[in-house]
Amino acid sequence: MSDVPSSAVAADLEDDVTEFAFADDPFDADDLTNFHFGSPAAPVPISLGPTSATPTSTAPTITTPSTSMPRYRLGELIGRGGMCEVLTVRDRLAGAGAPDLVAKRLRPEFRANPAAVATLEAQAALQARLDHPGVARFVDFVGEGGEALLIMERVPGGSLGRLLRETGGRGPGPDRVAALLHSMAEALAHAHRQDIAHGDLKPGNILVGADGRAKLVDFLPPAAPGTVALTPAYASAARAGGAAPTPADDVFSFAVIAYELLAGRHPFGRGAAAEALQTPPAPKGIRARQWRALRRGLSARAEERPADIVDFAAELAPKTGTRRPLIWALAALALAGATILLILLLR
Repeated sequence: MSDVPSSAVAADLEDDVTEFAFADDPFDADDLTNFHFGSPAAPVPISLGPTSATPTSTAPTITTPSTSMPRYRLGELIGRGGMCEVLTVRDRLAGAGAPDLVAKRLRPEFRANPAAVATLEAQAALQARLDHPGVARFVDFVGEGGEALLIMERVPGGSLGRLLRETGGRGPGPDRVAALLHSMAEALAHAHRQDIAHGDLKPGNILVGADGRAKLVDFLPPAAPGTVALTPAYASAARAGGAAPTPADDVFSFAVIAYELLAGRHPFGRGAAAEALQTPPAPKGIRARQWRALRRGLSARAEERPADIVDFAAELAPKTGTRRPLIWALAALALAGATILLILLLR
């Protein structure tokens, strides 16, 4: 493997980047994931081996890895989080035209930490189970020679966090919002059907593909005893209180993100969502139906939130331009008919 080149300085650093900290080194930030390790976690009882670089319709087979590390050659740094960094990677066994890949690697200060290694391996296990177009495709997990790498597909384009920054104050527009909400909801519904909650849904953990659809990354694995992980700006009250993530918590985080997409701003000013005592103002230009649905999703009470996230996304989706050509055609037809009638009457 090559070292990261010193010129790799254009990493995508998210506002809500996942941060990891030990219990004796706490920190406080509104838009970061607070992740505190307790006692070192036992190794996760799984071993993940490489899968085909070509997408399949079934989940990858979990196997025992051999000397896989030399297979991958690391390239430039393209992203950095609190515990991991993301680099381009080349599979030396892949043929011409193989999909581009990235490697999620522990930062140097965490590579000797058993809890950090177990967390990354557990994330790999979740991603391997979730074979879905709306989840970044798992390729391999290798852990040898003091390294741990999660290999996955590279999604063209940046994160939803970057898109929100680029369209700050106005949102991405109705067509893009509708596609993002639908694809996010479909991926989450797939996970929920397998009793998996994302647990850390936020713009930095949502990648936007070339087709404008979302792909989820960084599902939060079950926490070891003494470990707490959440992003205050997107966490429900239950999560803020230390409860394990549930699908209802994902619905709350989804509603916060939907508000950002529709309004161009965070509903609670990027403060801790669980501490918000008042309902935020309705985003400008949305319909009453959308606002009623959005308020249900932002409810502090889990039982009041929508149970079906796909239906919830459909209620939130703004009007798009897909019907405009039909409307224009009907208007033109009506005008032509009126003109013909007027000519007949004047004869």
